[in-house]
Amino acid sequence: MKAKRASQRAAALLCAAALLVNLISTAWAASAFLRVGSASAAPGETHSVYVSGSNLEALAGVEGIVSYDNTALELTGAAMVGAFSALGTVNTETAGQVSFNGACLDGISGSQSILRLDFRVKADAAPGDYLLDILIENAYNTDPVAVPLSGASGVFTVTEPQPATKTLYFYSGSSVSTLHKGEQVSITARTYGSQGLAAGKLEFRYDTALFTCVAAEPLSALSGAMKSLDISRAGYVSAAFASEEEIPGGELLRLTLEAAADVDADTSVTFAASELYDTALAAMNGVGFTRTLALRKTEVTPETPALRVTMPAAARTDETITAVVTLDSGSGLAAADFCISYDTALLTCTGVEVNAGMESVDGVCIVTNPNFDGGQVKFTFICEKGFADEAVLLTMTFQPKKEGAVTLTPTVTTSAVGADRRPIALDMCAASCEVKDPFFAVTFRDEDGTVLSRQSLRYRAAAGARFVLRQR
Repeated sequence: MKAKRASQRAAALLCAAALLVNLISTAWAASAFLRVGSASAAPGETHSVYVSGSNLEALAGVEGIVSYDNTALELTGAAMVGAFSALGTVNTETAGQVSFNGACLDGISGSQSILRLDFRVKADAAPGDYLLDILIENAYNTDPVAVPLSGASGVFTVTEPQPATKTLYFYSGSSVSTLHKGEQVSITARTYGSQGLAAGKLEFRYDTALFTCVAAEPLSALSGAMKSLDISRAGYVSAAFASEEEIPGGELLRLTLEAAADVDADTSVTFAASELYDTALAAMNGVGFTRTLALRKTEVTPETPALRVTMPAAARTDETITAVVTLDSGSGLAAADFCISYDTALLTCTGVEVNAGMESVDGVCIVTNPNFDGGQVKFTFICEKGFADEAVLLTMTFQPKKEGAVTLTPTVTTSAVGADRRPIALDMCAASCEVKDPFFAVTFRDEDGTVLSRQSLRYRAAAGARFVLRQR
């Protein structure tokens, strides 16, 4: 009896020391440290504890040992998490110890969890505080250079068994909170610890006037259980499950919905858990959640009307290129001066004509500048009441001078205004054309007329070939 009391006093002193270390670590905010989280649970219950780092700076690797009292706590799981999950390892072969080795090539900084420990309180564990001690054996940064890293212990409190019905709380995770029509949202139901959960029924409800169900799927926490899924009823999804073993804490069920209405509305998706039982077949209470979502109408941005120049995408140097200038509908243009620029090294403008249909439109006047051979075609558009229709304004003809990529680029030289004489927005859309020499068939013959070869050559290459042959 005296030995047991002495043992409990020693445990209390160790826990007090752990709390003191925590206080010192908190006060020394500039130092990097790993802290073992604290938890509490009654005999038979499970709880996860995380080892988290604070004030980390490019920590690339760490080795250490977490010690626990295996007479009161049973380790049911251990894993590296977060950035150390890919390259991290744990060793639980030694009773009462978890050795961990984490690595992350990019390093981690700030505050992050690196290790998760899952404990079940043994049925005969005496109520009290049990130390979760941590020893840091090695730590290094991305250089890699060894860095100081202190450890702060935690406390696992074993509470008195609670005879009352256990209550399990469910929490939501959502991918988005605001949606437009056609967008999707995934809502996940999860628990943090399961309190011995073994069977039950999970239910989602949603508004069918606003959403359609895209998918519903049981997740990792139900992977070892027998389960059935019902999505046959509109606005309702349920999953029933049962297992001989305890269902672990974590993600249980995910519902994916698609917004089906283009409206402004605030709505919610509700989750409920019922008919819950633990591994001893004792009934449990379940507390669900309500996830609030906002649907918003899609804002349609009207397209800006444009003055467009169009011409063939390809042409030959021996052909005339015809280009037209078109005004989009809905512009409301009342007056503007325009200029269409071109490269005189590639093109010669041979004509500019106002579209015949525009000359007969009441109130519309289009005046062209007769000097259009200097790389610019200028014209003025006037319609006092504003012009709202789509129409071809001008037709231009060009003669290519040589091969090349030619572009006709429109600009507004004076501000475009509407009937109220206020500026209006007009996009300017240019046109491009690839000009090539025409192809000729060239036949090469011997002196006696025998055909040596036939080739298709562009005009300039063919002319050069005939010249060379003549020289020979």
